[in-house]
Amino acid sequence: MNTDRWVEMDLFFFREKPFRKQARELIDRLAPLYRDVEGDHGIVLCCAWLCDVVTEWNGDANQVLPFRSPTMRGWSGWSYADLKDLIDVLKDEAREAGLPRLKMGIMMVAWPVFDWGEGGGYDLKSGWYDRHPELYGTDFWKSIDYRKRLKKDDHRYASRPNGIQEGTSFGDFFSGQWKLLSRFLEIDAIHFRDGFLGRAIYEMVGPFGEKGPANPDDFAHWTQELIAFFTAAKAANPDCLVMAYSSARSAVGEYRVGCFDLTALVASGGIDVWIDQTWAGAWQDWWTHEFRGWTFQLANLIAHHAMVVSGNRLRETPCRHYHLIETWDAWEPWDTLHQVPMKLRWGMWAFTHAAVATPEGLSRTGGSYISWAHNWRGHLLSTEDVGFLRRNLNAAVENANELEEVYGPALALNPGQMAAIQNSRADTNPGDLIDDECGMLMKWAVPCLSGVSLDAPPVAREGYILQNPAGLTPEWADHLLAPSTAYIAAGPGQSIDKRLLNDIGVADGVTEFGFGKHHLEGPPLTRDEIGKISSVSMAPSRKFSAGTSRVIAETEKTVLIAQAADTPHFLWQPPYPFTQTSSCLGQSQYGSLAPFIALARAWQRSQRGAAAAWVEDFPCHMPVAFHLWRSGGQIYILLGNLETGITGDSRTPREITFTLNKATLKLAAGGTYVLENLDNANTITPVSNIRNTLTFRVTLEPQGSSVHRVRNQD
Repeated sequence: MNTDRWVEMDLFFFREKPFRKQARELIDRLAPLYRDVEGDHGIVLCCAWLCDVVTEWNGDANQVLPFRSPTMRGWSGWSYADLKDLIDVLKDEAREAGLPRLKMGIMMVAWPVFDWGEGGGYDLKSGWYDRHPELYGTDFWKSIDYRKRLKKDDHRYASRPNGIQEGTSFGDFFSGQWKLLSRFLEIDAIHFRDGFLGRAIYEMVGPFGEKGPANPDDFAHWTQELIAFFTAAKAANPDCLVMAYSSARSAVGEYRVGCFDLTALVASGGIDVWIDQTWAGAWQDWWTHEFRGWTFQLANLIAHHAMVVSGNRLRETPCRHYHLIETWDAWEPWDTLHQVPMKLRWGMWAFTHAAVATPEGLSRTGGSYISWAHNWRGHLLSTEDVGFLRRNLNAAVENANELEEVYGPALALNPGQMAAIQNSRADTNPGDLIDDECGMLMKWAVPCLSGVSLDAPPVAREGYILQNPAGLTPEWADHLLAPSTAYIAAGPGQSIDKRLLNDIGVADGVTEFGFGKHHLEGPPLTRDEIGKISSVSMAPSRKFSAGTSRVIAETEKTVLIAQAADTPHFLWQPPYPFTQTSSCLGQSQYGSLAPFIALARAWQRSQRGAAAAWVEDFPCHMPVAFHLWRSGGQIYILLGNLETGITGDSRTPREITFTLNKATLKLAAGGTYVLENLDNANTITPVSNIRNTLTFRVTLEPQGSSVHRVRNQD
């Protein structure tokens, strides 16, 4: 099977020397996850989280490992030689189990202190930080700042026996240490996990606060120093894979606020693998940080993949892109695998089929990073757990490997506009969170499963959700303005190409509004409205009136959503989160959710008879995620009952009714079709089967998901 697959685990699982017994147990248990994998596959070890395992090594194999955590007391007094022995034994057991290509990696976070106090779970403190606090910020995470230089010290290091010289960069120091340690351990990968993007972690906050810097040179400097760290680590041992990790919050926010340019990092060759930390179940169903939940992570994945594809155009060996498949946590008590397993299955199918359309074809993620292999009590995944993961993940990957087309509107990233803002007025709020906006629309069945980049030539899609579509090339403008093309021009009016505004027919005013609350005057509230409130939080926006367009949503100040009179062309000035420092999707963030629901419904109506599929209106408080694609000549439908919090309660069942366009999907006009559930082979007959369309009604179980094949019984 053409894919990569890695599994993450903690050193504290191994409590007895010699390691042979536990290593054999682990490899025997995990082997089914690897046997079908043709690409890279391996285990990534968490070595007490902090970078001290690299920074503190003095070159002596018998040096005691620098673990100060009470949780790591089982490794107290054990040495670097013991760590190498464990790695060697795991590889040896893998060979005995028929896995001679199993790789080993280590991971670490950038934080110098990871201590949540008594009872908090994390209890890690750093000797490196004690000597070099000058490298880190004063924020909660004590984020690393690659621009800072190290002070002189006389400590003995493997790469610098006489200590660090004043003014040394962290990248130069770390890479020297890593060059020696990686060769001593004979390790295959290093995973730079949480915090290595700097302050951009979990929330949309960066090195300059909640916005970019006033001086564009500061953005460039920050980005250059960050990339220099990764390229130095890669150059230290070119044979060792370098993995980097997303912030979890927003791909656009990472760039705009976090000052992190993923495309430039990929193009630099400094990383071999980009991992999206798609812990959707942990974030949404345990921590109630809904902005990092299921549909948001899918949108992040699509946006990140567009950036990776753009960066790969500038290098010979492409950077691979992985999604994360969560099980349970080795340090926290949540357990997605057993608490919401069908949501997890939805993630496996959605994340493996997320694609970016390019002139050369569809591009997808290339592998999975499974975390963790054991829970916080040291219990290993059971045989049944491994079977569930293998069965569902393999089925999703095998199906995605035959992917021919993804239907629905594409998330259209506009890198040129993002760069223009960052290079001129990065300290403004351009209201350009297209990943968040798509993540919200997906909750009400808008089937966004692909992306495009507006810096590439136009690629035909069923529609486009356009990020701040200013500065369009003539080719893109001509393509979008065609009456048969469907699009949503999303962003503040001042960031939308005037050709699109004229096409939609809104009357463009000159008044501009700053960030703040608007009073929602339409659409009118309905009985099934979620949270009957009448305000919306808005980024800076512009005054519009209807003109020749049909207004769908408006405030006392401006039109929010309008549709052209005769085409599926939409203006959307979307709501914007009230605060970027919280990922909790409370009512105070957007205010009313009515604009999202109204646009989702209007989009579905505009697609009737034209698109591959459309969905009938359903109660606002009972959302369903709906996606579809073609693989191996057959049509597949993915449904998810996912929501938690103000967007809906997935603990209740719900129903969705959707119609398939036979001509678009290449289904026989006279065929006798059913929906076949891939999990149990149960079939659902259509409620309507006429010459041009098929209509199905499906019930989803509480916290459920389902994958269906459209099968012709003739």
